[in-house]
Amino acid sequence: MEAIFWGVAYTTGRVLVPIISFGNWIAEPIQINPETGKKEKKQTGLKLIVKSGKTHLGAMGVCLVGFCFWGTVITILLIV
Repeated sequence: MEAIFWGVAYTTGRVLVPIISFGNWIAEPIQINPETGKKEKKQTGLKLIVKSGKTHLGAMGVCLVGFCFWGTVITILLIV
């Protein structure tokens, strides 16, 4: 379940965040531990972070955008 959440939701959110914010926000990348090569459990959360003049949406916020998108698509498909 976690792989689905991070994989599908994050990838979808990473594509949608710049589109829905008209290019004002970009997705914060998922942090990978250089020693183990695994994803870090401690992410940036839902924060908006300003780095070098660009606003980054935290990894969890990006996932929520993707998750909401797919939830809406599935709901519409079930209704139709």
